[in-house]
Amino acid sequence: MGAQMRLKKTFLLLLLPLAAMLLILLFSVPNTTASAEGNGDGTAGATGSVEMTDRTEMVDITGTVDITETADITGTEDTGEVIEVTGRVRLVGTSLFPSLLVSTEECEWEIGREDWDLLFDLQHRIVTVRGRETFQDRYFAGGLFAGRHFSLSDVVLVRVE
Repeated sequence: MGAQMRLKKTFLLLLLPLAAMLLILLFSVPNTTASAEGNGDGTAGATGSVEMTDRTEMVDITGTVDITETADITGTEDTGEVIEVTGRVRLVGTSLFPSLLVSTEECEWEIGREDWDLLFDLQHRIVTVRGRETFQDRYFAGGLFAGRHFSLSDVVLVRVE
């Protein structure tokens, strides 16, 4: 009898937090109402309305961007310069898409895969490397400039601190 009672108490202790999370989820969903008018042919039309009655602010995202004012968004530019960089070697990203970087306070340069074996074992160390710098301008989907992505190729290790 005692084992059965302990089993019931354990079950209730596990069930209470689950029920509390379910109640939180039910009451945290915004209260929305929506309506759409049909075309008369059995399909929904393009008109409709959505009324948000929760506490969030609505942000106007209907503005347009004139992409003709931006630069070429597809090219990679080779500056042709061989530069020398002193910075910390870092491995970032995920296990499927890792990136090896040399980071300074001002900039980060991604190291090409062909040079990984030179710097991979020097992670978290300060190194000085020399290599050919290339950069690619990055843009958001709306055409706004998002920044430059710098990379180094033909890397030569100059010094390890």
